[in-house]
Amino acid sequence: MMLLAFKLKQSDLAKQIQSAGELDDASYKRMVQINNDFQKALMTPITIASFDPIYDSESNITEEDINLDSATQTRSYTYDDENQLLTADTPNVDYTYTYDQRNNRLTQRMVSTSPALDTTDYYTYNKEDELTAWERRTTQGQSVLEAYTFVYDELGDCVSRITTCQQ
Repeated sequence: MMLLAFKLKQSDLAKQIQSAGELDDASYKRMVQINNDFQKALMTPITIASFDPIYDSESNITEEDINLDSATQTRSYTYDDENQLLTADTPNVDYTYTYDQRNNRLTQRMVSTSPALDTTDYYTYNKEDELTAWERRTTQGQSVLEAYTFVYDELGDCVSRITTCQQ
């Protein structure tokens, strides 16, 4: 079986195929039809995903509809006076955030309905506002699920991440 990977003018295609004697007239016409159908398919726009955001006066996204595979999901977001994300509500997971006075994220709580899960991430910073520790705990029992510490050099570059707990 021969596949055409590019489109030639039909007259050029006819000359090349028929001169080689590879196809009879009916087969040639079928190849031309396949080529034309293939070209039309390439030129037909398809939508894989679309996003329809709504913004507040500070240009923060407050709501968005996400269409993916013909299914629509609505997500909503709220912000504080510093335009920091406070909540993000998605179909299966709700997030809540807190911040310190220097606008560093202190916590991220994630409540999931599928699978049922309620965890809180805790962030710790040094006086240069560099993240020095991160922990994920169960919100209710405060059992540590995962934890890392971070080490920085004198230029402020993170030089290592140390796993201190991982379940």
